[in-house]
Amino acid sequence: MRSAAVAFYLCLFLYFLTGCSNFIILNSTKLSTSDHTISDTLISKALILEKQMELNKALLIWKVIACRGPHYQTDQTVQDKIKTLQNRIEYLVKTHYDKGCLYYSQKALEDARREFLIILRYQPQHAGALDYLKNRLTPPVYINYQAAPKDTLQSIAKAHYNDVKKALLLAWLNDLDDQVKLKPGTLLCLPVLPKINQVSKKSTSTLSQVKRLVKKQQYSKALAMINKLLNKTPNNSKFILLADAVHIAMARPYILDQKYEIALSLLNKVSPSYPRIKQILDDFYIKRQAYQSKQLLQIANSHLTAAEYDKALQVTNEILLKDPENREASSLVDAAHYALGRKLAADKNEYGAWRQFKKVSPGYKNIGQLMQNIQKKLNKKADTYYKTGVKYYLRENLAGAIQKWKQTLKYNPQHPKAAKDIARVERLLEKLKKVN
Repeated sequence: MRSAAVAFYLCLFLYFLTGCSNFIILNSTKLSTSDHTISDTLISKALILEKQMELNKALLIWKVIACRGPHYQTDQTVQDKIKTLQNRIEYLVKTHYDKGCLYYSQKALEDARREFLIILRYQPQHAGALDYLKNRLTPPVYINYQAAPKDTLQSIAKAHYNDVKKALLLAWLNDLDDQVKLKPGTLLCLPVLPKINQVSKKSTSTLSQVKRLVKKQQYSKALAMINKLLNKTPNNSKFILLADAVHIAMARPYILDQKYEIALSLLNKVSPSYPRIKQILDDFYIKRQAYQSKQLLQIANSHLTAAEYDKALQVTNEILLKDPENREASSLVDAAHYALGRKLAADKNEYGAWRQFKKVSPGYKNIGQLMQNIQKKLNKKADTYYKTGVKYYLRENLAGAIQKWKQTLKYNPQHPKAAKDIARVERLLEKLKKVN
């Protein structure tokens, strides 16, 4: 049995030394080229989907690319892209969830529903969004009420609807006589209806006074008077509209002074029904984001000047996570990778330099020429590793040959022979294991 195995091994070995090696060389180029053509197509598709905000689909394609071979699994650009998309999705989910909760607290249920549905586009199993959509955003048709001592249908109608005539409706819904004496503890079904608010002549006079205070920009006094009016008639649309206008007017000087947190606390008190509130909030968020980005860019530039490249990239990535179209941040990212790549190249770390240069935008400075120079050096290293692998192969050290050819692909992923040779020798090892 042992002699048969040795004979089989020698036959296979001789096959590889003669015709098989040529077969490897002739056919490996086609496979490698095809593999990279497919990957380039996938990358283009992923980038298009990302621009269309189809982030989940783009992320899935990048993960597929990462699984196409060992050189893609270790490619830092692919891994960075996956991480960036995951962080961006997480940020969008948190932003829409915060907005949804805010709209819900302001009783803007349709706006809240829209935000929570957007979340499910990115995370279909998001527990918080599902809870709001299933359990909280379904408006109640009626509420249960337990009668207290001395309660009558008329007093309940007055308290809940500000309309004594609704006692007839309560009697009909609960199958009672409208003049019945309610026993304490009686459980009643109360339909959810809007309250009716009537504005008194005194309130009308106070409202005129409030408007005069607003014209004089005495907002604190005006707001105090409006709140007193709202305590008496909470759902009065005129009072609510005026209160909203005062809160917006109070927020403006804080926005001009770039005191955005104070301004936001005032804008959050504005009801969703106020005209143009969405546009006002959108403009506010744009200004706040621009201010925050400017502050962070100053910090990133100081890190870049101090050659603290990793810190500069960390800050700029934080900016781009919230503002992907920020050109200054993108330019600073290019500058950091460019400077770090040149430093690594000066230290004779060509592979590290190549990885940094690969992250720089194609048109940045002389990056194209630098990439060509670095690639030539890497190709020489790759050829050296490939030839060493061939020597190991001829000495029957198949595992060593595979290891050297994997190093070849590290320095030149498009090497025309290494990938095919690895596959052939791995299959040979599998056959030898079965024979033994």
